[in-house]
Amino acid sequence: MKSSIGGIVITSALLCGCAAQPARVERSQPASAVARAAQVATAPQAPQVPLLLATAADEPAARLPGLVITQKQFLSPLVEGHGLQVLLKVVQLELARQNAVRKGIKLTPDDLRQERDRTLEQAFSEQDNKTQEQIDAAAAKGDTATADRLRKELKQDRERALDQLLAQQRVTRPEFEMVLQMNAFLRKIAEQEMRDIDDEVLRKAFDTEYGATVRVRHIQGSNLQEVTRALARVKAGEAFDKVAREVSRNPRTGPLGGELPKFSLATTNVPDNFKQAAFGLNEGQVSDIVFCDGAYHIIKLEQKFPPKAMKFETEKERLRSKVREQVLAGAINHLRDQLVEQTRTSLQIEDPVLRRQFTERLDDRDKQIKEMEKIKQEQEKEWRQRRESQQQQPGAAPAPAPGGAAPAVDPAKVLPVPQPAPAPAPGSAVPPAPQAPTQPPAQPGAQPPGK
Repeated sequence: MKSSIGGIVITSALLCGCAAQPARVERSQPASAVARAAQVATAPQAPQVPLLLATAADEPAARLPGLVITQKQFLSPLVEGHGLQVLLKVVQLELARQNAVRKGIKLTPDDLRQERDRTLEQAFSEQDNKTQEQIDAAAAKGDTATADRLRKELKQDRERALDQLLAQQRVTRPEFEMVLQMNAFLRKIAEQEMRDIDDEVLRKAFDTEYGATVRVRHIQGSNLQEVTRALARVKAGEAFDKVAREVSRNPRTGPLGGELPKFSLATTNVPDNFKQAAFGLNEGQVSDIVFCDGAYHIIKLEQKFPPKAMKFETEKERLRSKVREQVLAGAINHLRDQLVEQTRTSLQIEDPVLRRQFTERLDDRDKQIKEMEKIKQEQEKEWRQRRESQQQQPGAAPAPAPGGAAPAVDPAKVLPVPQPAPAPAPGSAVPPAPQAPTQPPAQPGAQPPGK
């Protein structure tokens, strides 16, 4: 989960706490075709001609002997294929910039560099563990030359890995850089509003980190049929990690064979039914199908770790830094959610092609919400029926929660599974469909083992 920018990068929610405003294009910059399309209609109604193609439509974009390729010929398929994705990133970046300016926040080149380094570190840290250990060993020996060489190689490796990931996700470098810039703005805003971390929060973090923990893999599916087929493959003897790589719908953990970071029963941003299912397994055992946060999961317990004997005072300051970063991540995700909602409700697109695409995307989002609500109702109905049946049989074990494999939990306590943060999302700048309403809006953070 940690090392796939598929979650890091490509799972989006975008932000801004300001009042609904049209997307702003700086006057000092040439108004690009996409940027013009992002402006809200404030002038009288224009003729029904695609604005992106109407401006300088006949100007040449390229030439061959006896042949001219016009801007219209070039832009029309470009807008049809990629326009909405880029437009929404431009809109949300400008909203983030606008909100930062209102708060007196300026972004420096160093802020952008740190945001990039942080993102790549979070995306590829697991893959880079061996190299980092070599760097630490060289530094401990005073071998500066070797440590510097390894750091340079590590940076190059991460850039190559990023290129591969973006290619897989069909995200361009300019889109990625836009999202990095937006996340840097959001981090600065969140830092400005950050409060001190009190000892009560630190003690909970201590219990989470040093209590009994588990390391699991999971396979995620969008429907019961998918996960049932995956479970059948696992039971037939196929390697769990192989099946996860091939069929899991989770863009972060799927490429990692379904592996999740270690978590404990005290970890607050893991769904309770997911935790309960995981801790109820023996090492090597695979769960039944578990439904949580709008997706179906199969969980395999890889390893269970006993509590660690550590003193709170010894770890207090280290935990403070760690918790601060987690709180910032949650605040950033919350700001992204606000920006997504502002875009969804306030954006007016003048270009007919992009307007149609945006409307279709929102319609699809509404359809997903209805489908997830239906799934939730069916699962709850099944659970109630099983519970009523068991109540008629004294001594029977409690009925598992919808999806099986875990006792019922308080929906108010179901929170998302952790992900690296903050999470730039160059792949999906459109407002995403909310998770299946098995819980009220959860605290900001990463999606469950599932999104």
